[in-house]
Amino acid sequence: MFNNKTDERQKSEYSKIGNFSFWILYVSLAISILVQLTMNAQFQAILGELICFLVGSVVIIAGYIMKGMSCLEKPSVLVSLACGFIGFVLDFIVVIIRTYTAKGNLSDLFPSALIRPGLVFVLVFILIWFIGVTAQKRRIQLEKKYDN
Repeated sequence: MFNNKTDERQKSEYSKIGNFSFWILYVSLAISILVQLTMNAQFQAILGELICFLVGSVVIIAGYIMKGMSCLEKPSVLVSLACGFIGFVLDFIVVIIRTYTAKGNLSDLFPSALIRPGLVFVLVFILIWFIGVTAQKRRIQLEKKYDN
């Protein structure tokens, strides 16, 4: 019915547009969730967005691992620590804003406010390290497969 006469350049451009659009959507969804969390939104109110974000995250991680791709050549503790620290800071900011908007002061904030961001730090560190190690193993498997 339709004659598809796209060349490799056009396919590459379509792929770039789709990739860029996906990341814009993904980041804007993450920002939307963070803003709603800081505004003391009920968990039920953001459940649909949270599920979409988590499903998208799992698909991204699985896709990169299956293709043996990672942002690093080798897993790095420094990068894992940096990502964990970024997660800690973002979650700590959300905790501070939520506490201030709910109570009007920050007197009861410390040290309990460090527990959840600390857990986020540990989880992000482990996740980034796991992705790096798994992607490196998959990359080695693919190199062996295609070198033969």
